[in-house]
Amino acid sequence: EEEDFIVQNDAHDRDVHYLKAAFEDRVAGRAGVRVLCDHRVLWGPPALGAHGPDVVVFENLVGPWDSNRGTFPVQEMGARPLVIVEVTS
Repeated sequence: EEEDFIVQNDAHDRDVHYLKAAFEDRVAGRAGVRVLCDHRVLWGPPALGAHGPDVVVFENLVGPWDSNRGTFPVQEMGARPLVIVEVTS
């Protein structure tokens, strides 16, 4: 409705996609590294729950990641976050 809070805008989208591309360029060719954008991340501890950071870079993945999965399970993948970015709108 009119005057609703806008969660994301064009500037936000441009910044997020720029950062994702920049991180992907930086880690290109590194085994076990993955850059995710607006993806649900399950951290592991039940109290922490799941979040959907704008951009996150993980390393130490123990196997290939099926990008069609709806949730990235950090513990199951053996992943360690390198950087987590939340872009303000």
